[in-house]
Amino acid sequence: MDSGPDRRTCAARVAYVIINGTGLGMCWGLWFGPVEARAMERLWPGSGIAVRSVAALRSSVIGTALGFAAVFASYQGILCVAEPHMRQWKAGGLAGGIVGLVIGLGALPLHLAARPVGALRFASSYALPFAAVSAGFQLLPTVVAPLH
Repeated sequence: MDSGPDRRTCAARVAYVIINGTGLGMCWGLWFGPVEARAMERLWPGSGIAVRSVAALRSSVIGTALGFAAVFASYQGILCVAEPHMRQWKAGGLAGGIVGLVIGLGALPLHLAARPVGALRFASSYALPFAAVSAGFQLLPTVVAPLH
């Protein structure tokens, strides 16, 4: 366990991932914008293609940019708080698990919402892979560095 990053370093890391998440989310929204435009046809029948396309692109780009930025900032913030208290790979697993759990609860189907056990099972199916991948990425430098 190291002493962990100071507050300014954490703020810089969170700001950095917010910028990266926003950029990635905008690219994602632009890429999937045409799919959203076709979905808007069902919501706004009879409106012009230009209206649907602009509305879909705007909601897709803004929504995904904010979503990616929020997920990245949450992960980095939890990681920054946890790093001084535990090893880096454990902190990464914790941060990935918490963010995965929140994403899983956000993607929860309505028929599971009334059953807490089912909801927790569904959300943990997101949390466990997020935690494992995140811990693995935190361990990667310690495994690869000795090989050089």
